[in-house]
Amino acid sequence: MKVILKAKSKAMIQDILIEEFPFTIGRDKSPFVELKEQSGEMKKAVSFLSRNHAVISSAQDRLYIADMGSVN
Repeated sequence: MKVILKAKSKAMIQDILIEEFPFTIGRDKSPFVELKEQSGEMKKAVSFLSRNHAVISSAQDRLYIADMGSVN
């Protein structure tokens, strides 16, 4: 299964193609770690993510997202 993660503000970040699960959303995880080096606005946006913000997983053709209990 392929999934596209779309940002709320498309001007700030391009769509992210997710092909492998589980996929961790976090400021120190790829592709977010690379994005925070792009520009001042991008660095600021990624800084709002926790190190382990959320995890997207797939089972039986369904997607699940789990909040990892971050404060951000």
